[in-house]
Amino acid sequence: FCQFVDVISRCHEEPLILFLDDCQWIDAASSALLIQLMMTGSSFKYHRLFFFMSCRDDEISSTHPLNLVLSLSSFGIKTTKIHLTPLTKGALNELVSTALSLLPRITRPLADILHHKTKGSPLFVKQVMIELYKQRLLYPSLSRRRWDWEADKILAMKVPENVATFITKSFDRLPSEVLSALVVLSCFGASADISLIEVLEREIKQPLIAPLEAAVADSVLGKKDGKFFFMHDKLQETAYSMMKPEERCLHHNLYGQALAFVVVRE
Repeated sequence: FCQFVDVISRCHEEPLILFLDDCQWIDAASSALLIQLMMTGSSFKYHRLFFFMSCRDDEISSTHPLNLVLSLSSFGIKTTKIHLTPLTKGALNELVSTALSLLPRITRPLADILHHKTKGSPLFVKQVMIELYKQRLLYPSLSRRRWDWEADKILAMKVPENVATFITKSFDRLPSEVLSALVVLSCFGASADISLIEVLEREIKQPLIAPLEAAVADSVLGKKDGKFFFMHDKLQETAYSMMKPEERCLHHNLYGQALAFVVVRE
């Protein structure tokens, strides 16, 4: 396999770039494969193999398998670690200004409030802005012909200290039918083909498509290229965590058997 990667990396003048997201979930076997690729790749004549890896560093313990990959610098493999910090007030204001199509000087008061409540976390900012829109605290003003907001009410709005808690609480307001459908979708990971969900809906006799469409309208899910997908892995994690650990195998088994029966029949 390493030789195959070597051949691919030699096919073009540009380097072969492999991007791996959510590496906080990497297991020991995957870590060992990466190490082998990197160690072998370092001996390639043209050195055209680049790895980009992202992770949530607050989930990387001292015994995490990813640490072995990150320690390869001691073996002569060049590594660069980039720590992404929260958005500054200025950067957050640029984000809000662009999102609302307003001048930065107009959005600065709103951006300052959002920065105070979210500590500059981009995902947190997005989720809070969605919630503000749902509560009509952020709204299109016909009289002013632009977006407007209720600054005092937003300032008084209670927001949890972290985005995970905020997302969990936002799930509590969803209808039970939508929550059940999200649990099913979460068993397939970050996304699933709509055609697969349609088949599963028929097999397990549970409404799925309509509730998931409602979740799309509620900005919990996205829908593109024939797939339903969670807008962020934290949303998928929240949906998956609504099942008790002992129930998860039962759910996976149920959905797997239902889809297997379809394949057998066809």
